Amino acid sequence: MKIVINTKKSIPVEIGELKYEISLSDENIERLAKDMDEAKRKLSGLQVATISEAKEGLVELIDKMLGEGAGEEIYESDPYVIIIFNIAKQLLEEWALEVNDFVSNKDQVSVMKEYVSKKK
Repeated sequence: MKIVINTKKSIPVEIGELKYEISLSDENIERLAKDMDEAKRKLSGLQVATISEAKEGLVELIDKMLGEGAGEEIYESDPYVIIIFNIAKQLLEEWALEVNDFVSNKDQVSVMKEYVSKKK
């Protein structure tokens, strides 16, 4: 008998021809959670005066998720603020789904452990 378990250590991200990965390491998840909370606060109260300011904020957010320089690289490949806004939004949504899936699985493991301990 053979048990094969595939582990997922990162989320692959493809934006056009560009390829990135979001690490699922404990440290990166913790850092991203803090960064995303900060980004949500910034974006919720955002009143951008210029396209340049919007671009700057979105590039910074993408850099935090995909690594330094990624935001500018993506903007250069599609130099439209609306496009990088949609990319940032999708990245946030997909990352949130991944983390929520992890939390759900963690809760299921807790329930299984409790069930097993009651059976003993």
